[in-house]
Amino acid sequence: MSTYLRDARAARTVAAIRTEGAVLLDLSAESASLAVAGARHGARSIVHATDQLAEWEIAVALRPPSVRGLELAVAQLLEEIGTELDAGWRGSCGSCGQPLRIAAWRWESAAADADSNRRPTARRATCAACKSLGKRGDASEMRAGEAAVRVELSDDQRREAQSATVGAAELRWTPRQLSVFLAARRALARSNESASTLAALRVAVARAALICARPAAAQEPEKAWWEIAPWQALADVVDEQRRMLLLAPELPRDLSLSGDLVNLDYPGHPVILVRASATARASAAGLSSSKGVNVALIHLHIGTEERLRVDRALVAALAGGDEGESDPALRVDTSDASSVTSAIARAIMAIDPLIKNGSGASIEVPATLAALAGTLTAVSMAGGLLTGLERTLDESDRPWWWMAVSIPPATARGARSARGGVERISGDALQRIVAEILVERGEPTTPELLLTRYAQRRSASGDLLESGALIDEFNELLALREGLRPIGSLDRLVVASGRRIFVEGRDERARLAVVGGDLDDAGHWAAAAAAAPAGYADGEDPDLAKVLRDAYFVEDELGVRPRWPGGNRSEERLQVIATLLRVGAAMGLHTAVAPALAPLLVNGSPLGRQVARDPIDSSPPLRHRSDRAAFDQIDVLLFRRGKSLLMCEVQLGPLPLGALLLGRHAKVATDREVVRLLVTDRALLRLAQVRIERDERLAAAWDEGNWHLLATDQLARLAQREQPRLADLERYLGAGPLERGPGAQLDLSSFGWEAS
Repeated sequence: MSTYLRDARAARTVAAIRTEGAVLLDLSAESASLAVAGARHGARSIVHATDQLAEWEIAVALRPPSVRGLELAVAQLLEEIGTELDAGWRGSCGSCGQPLRIAAWRWESAAADADSNRRPTARRATCAACKSLGKRGDASEMRAGEAAVRVELSDDQRREAQSATVGAAELRWTPRQLSVFLAARRALARSNESASTLAALRVAVARAALICARPAAAQEPEKAWWEIAPWQALADVVDEQRRMLLLAPELPRDLSLSGDLVNLDYPGHPVILVRASATARASAAGLSSSKGVNVALIHLHIGTEERLRVDRALVAALAGGDEGESDPALRVDTSDASSVTSAIARAIMAIDPLIKNGSGASIEVPATLAALAGTLTAVSMAGGLLTGLERTLDESDRPWWWMAVSIPPATARGARSARGGVERISGDALQRIVAEILVERGEPTTPELLLTRYAQRRSASGDLLESGALIDEFNELLALREGLRPIGSLDRLVVASGRRIFVEGRDERARLAVVGGDLDDAGHWAAAAAAAPAGYADGEDPDLAKVLRDAYFVEDELGVRPRWPGGNRSEERLQVIATLLRVGAAMGLHTAVAPALAPLLVNGSPLGRQVARDPIDSSPPLRHRSDRAAFDQIDVLLFRRGKSLLMCEVQLGPLPLGALLLGRHAKVATDREVVRLLVTDRALLRLAQVRIERDERLAAAWDEGNWHLLATDQLARLAQREQPRLADLERYLGAGPLERGPGAQLDLSSFGWEAS
């Protein structure tokens, strides 16, 4: 999912600026996301790859080989290194005795292969013979006395490893693994494949080597770890490459790839790909004399872990590339805010001549308070504003800050940069700002999400920020919850469930208008309706965002795609409303539909003609005691004359729970004979439950209003019964299994039925 979210962020960022004829400058690219998004929006791109592996991957993304060509090249590579692939990885099935390949060995210490008497304690393997007989094929059970075949590197192999990686490879890979990658390196050097196919092969070998690299924890004595077979890692990487090539959207036909800045003026959508360095930045800045070059968007990714940087350099060397040194400007101490500030400021100053009409920027730094404070300080020094802030995860699940920034041209920066900063905000002043943020959000919020919104507010103040003061403010905000009292104390800020904070002061409560969850919900629904690769809402709650993506998007072997492309479910909704009217009438209840829905056609008949009217009293119960406008917006009413009432709301996405529970139904009278049903798709049941549980206001309104969930598939099953009874309804409610026994969820006695 991280790849799809990264591509979605790039596409969203590019779409938010004027790109026609503009130049996008990626100062530290590890993927082609920005260049691809820019080409689709009519922009030209200059891409500075952070290292050799990134350069290969970007080239493959912009000039992809054919799937068939890649498959043939991989088959030839595997044939050339077949002997090394098997060395040390052969075994037999414990069930049928057939030979097989071992996918991984488990070792209880770091000394794999160092002692001939030391044996692995477990293995991972699959038996093709057993699978062909219809069995599971799991052959992971160790055979009695089984040992991994020891592999020794020859003198030539050791010299080759020493030449390629200065001896570092033997510390990161076992001889069993390293012999395979050295053989692959020699095969790639002899290859006569096309440039795009060869780059894809090098990426496959490098990525497989990264997967196989000995974990950092495995360097400790007596620390258990898995030694992964290179053939298994290669199979996984190539399979992923095939999938990405098959699913990747078509690139613009006039996209061209070059390494010479002269080609930036070529027609179409040229992409200039070079290695990141001070020289590359200076060459790019030299384009300022050209009238047609105006940088509209800058991307900067700094703070990659030193260990990961070294590993990427090593695997690139094993795949036949140059180990090389990464750009020193991208290597910072993320625990030192001033180091981050200096790195960002230097990068902006280096390409300052290209920012003629102002520029947007996306900056990525590790998710530390020091890195966040340092970035905000650098942005304020450049006279810029922080316009968006997200906490993201990379492919290794390391957290990062992703920041959208607006940078004015040099002529407009002086006024702000000359302004002095304010003193550190703390105490009551900090609480007032947090209360304002919570009122805007409209629901209990974690300190971590408050931090992102607070950072945006501080940047928007227009002050020249100082990183030390910002770090103190951030720490105070994150510790704010510890000094607050629980809900019911009527304080300005109170403690809510789930480590969250909310407002309870009279003034703050009076200004609460929207529910943040409704905004997040609507944002993800809109993204899915627009066929975006992943959902997003401005200022979204990351925890809720995961549930929203599961609800509105599907992730499988075909990638990530909207669950309901187009997002138009109005016809489905009307069909569900018609089913409710039909079931209600079959139960012997009177029915009514919202006046706005009455003229709409379902199966050729208006909904208004499908209701079972009360011939004596046309007014449903409680209407005279409620706000008429709110009451008449309720989708479906099922009732008995004068006393009992089922209020049904049909929502198939998005779920405006705040608007329903705290808005519309707060204005509708209720009593013990009123039952409310939220009818929604089964895929949205968990989303509804999570949203209700995480907001005390929604949870209280849910209980007080006697609300229950009803899945549309359960309603369809109920409608299929020959003579549905109201007493049958309760076994179909909730988010449980499709078939369930009777439950005590509803008091149906007021409807004249016994719940039995």
